[in-house]
Amino acid sequence: MSQLRMKNLRLHSSGVFSNVYRGTLLSPGPCKEIALKKTWPELTDLTSDFEEDSQVNTELNILLGLSCRRHKNIIQICETMIFEYLPKTMSNIVKQIGGKYPDYIEIKLYSWQLFNGLSFLSNNHVCHRDIKPQNLLIEPISGMLKIADFGSAKFMRRMTKSTFYQVSHDIIVHQNYCLKRLSIHLKLANVWSGGCVLGEITKGSILFPGKDTKDQFKLVMDALGSPDETDLMDMKAAISIAGGRIAPRGLRSILPYASEEIINILQRILVYSPEKRLCGKVFLSDPFFQELFVPNKRRTNGTFVSNIITLDDLQKIPYVFLIFNFAKKLVTAIFC
Repeated sequence: MSQLRMKNLRLHSSGVFSNVYRGTLLSPGPCKEIALKKTWPELTDLTSDFEEDSQVNTELNILLGLSCRRHKNIIQICETMIFEYLPKTMSNIVKQIGGKYPDYIEIKLYSWQLFNGLSFLSNNHVCHRDIKPQNLLIEPISGMLKIADFGSAKFMRRMTKSTFYQVSHDIIVHQNYCLKRLSIHLKLANVWSGGCVLGEITKGSILFPGKDTKDQFKLVMDALGSPDETDLMDMKAAISIAGGRIAPRGLRSILPYASEEIINILQRILVYSPEKRLCGKVFLSDPFFQELFVPNKRRTNGTFVSNIITLDDLQKIPYVFLIFNFAKKLVTAIFC
């Protein structure tokens, strides 16, 4: 086994459960920029809400299990807790691409990659459970996005149901991203969170910026209306909504500058009933992303979208591949 050699290690970021250091990996393998994660095991919750051995659910085991399958939108572990390095997080660029004048090409490119990564995790029975802009790494020049920080993730061998985020109030967004106390199907666990991220990068700020969890849920209900009895049954939520039903003001009330197509796709993601949320290949092949599949489409900085969403990606989504081939033939017919 070759010796691990690094240089220029310096603190990059710090958190309650870990510190991240940036540096250069000299060996093994080619020299490259890396991120080294130092965790505090005594602070990590290894108790499992799932029907699996909690020891399987450590961050290292989950990442090692995923590494053999390699996915471009999931952070790749290099050596133990040494990762490939990306310079930014989504939270660093939210205000650049969202707000009054949203950059829709960038929004679509990043949200497609996010849900592409979530689809991969779902297919491999992994719940990330902490999807938010700070945990989405970005290489802004190329446009690459990778899902990172699997410290809260859980692995399940069977497609069972589990209760997420049982640490506080009723159906509330966890730090604005994760619905709590919802017993939901594994593959849909992170879809709400992904929708909130899409809303945030469009808005340029937090989608539901409540001052506390109660206030956050009030903002959710102001926009979406209160969940009805069918929603509550679908969510397996052990709560009741006090007072009369709240009529929805609509997502337009919190996204005044968003295009109709953004509002439309968010309306199909941010729904109370988990089984009705848009996700997976249906999401990835939605007409919302159609301009990404046009041959030679360029990003705002001039780089090609096809450098990130490749032909190999499109071939995994039959409907999208048909659109791509049609567009390619059309461009050839017009300009050749």
